[in-house]
Amino acid sequence: TMSVWNTLLGKTLTSSNGTQHSTEDALKDKEYVGLFFGAQWCGWSRRFIPNLIDFYQRTVNKRNLEIVYVSADEDRRAYNSFFGTMPWKSVPFNGEIEAISGRLQDKFRVTGFPTFVLLDKDGKIVLRDAREAVMRDPEGSTIPWNK
Repeated sequence: TMSVWNTLLGKTLTSSNGTQHSTEDALKDKEYVGLFFGAQWCGWSRRFIPNLIDFYQRTVNKRNLEIVYVSADEDRRAYNSFFGTMPWKSVPFNGEIEAISGRLQDKFRVTGFPTFVLLDKDGKIVLRDAREAVMRDPEGSTIPWNK
């Protein structure tokens, strides 16, 4: 099932400290992967970050979850400053980001920012608009977890 993550996200993910990770190694043992679509220029994205961090800290171990930031930032400086506030992984901000981000936005029907899509370990959608669930309850009690 792991090639699903390479196919979706590309072969490499990055941490906000700049460390590069093989996508497969970073995600292979995760039960859930959340895709966070946002941008530093979007006030709603910035305002959502504290909620998403709260959710992440409460569920990262309990639900064996990782989050991946999919950037729509205008440039590297904006990306670095915004991603620097996040404790999870990101699709690298490089020459491929627009293609990868655009493809993922199409695939998951992202119509605005921020959007948070929760996937299971096979890359199947658990909740297409998980942002509302995260805002309502940082424990994610309204999310249809598999177990």
